[in-house]
Amino acid sequence: MALNIPLSPPSNGNCGDDINGRGLRHRKMDRCEAAQLAADMASGRPFIPSVNQAAVLTGAPVRLVSEVLKYRAARKKKAVEPELVITELSSLPTALEQAWCAAGPEEREDFVRSVGVDAVWDVIARLIR
Repeated sequence: MALNIPLSPPSNGNCGDDINGRGLRHRKMDRCEAAQLAADMASGRPFIPSVNQAAVLTGAPVRLVSEVLKYRAARKKKAVEPELVITELSSLPTALEQAWCAAGPEEREDFVRSVGVDAVWDVIARLIR
């Protein structure tokens, strides 16, 4: 079965040569265009992922990736000493957050049971208001 994929010069839809991941969700691509773009990425064409995409690829929390980017921007802008930034960054993920990220599904279930499902729901309710 042959695929009808046009073999036109690669075009990523951006003005530059880099593929910017921030707009990928908003592109109205058909399957062939998506395949061309994926082939561009897989063949080494520069790809700049969004914060969410980078977090998913590495398994890092999106919030933490955003915080690291903010610290880097502040360090670059203010010429802050790297040691100070590293010290501040080390306090970002709390012990609870580190434990949650490292835990498997069963361990997370055990944690929620030990804390109490009602307490977890109360926190979720406050967050979504």
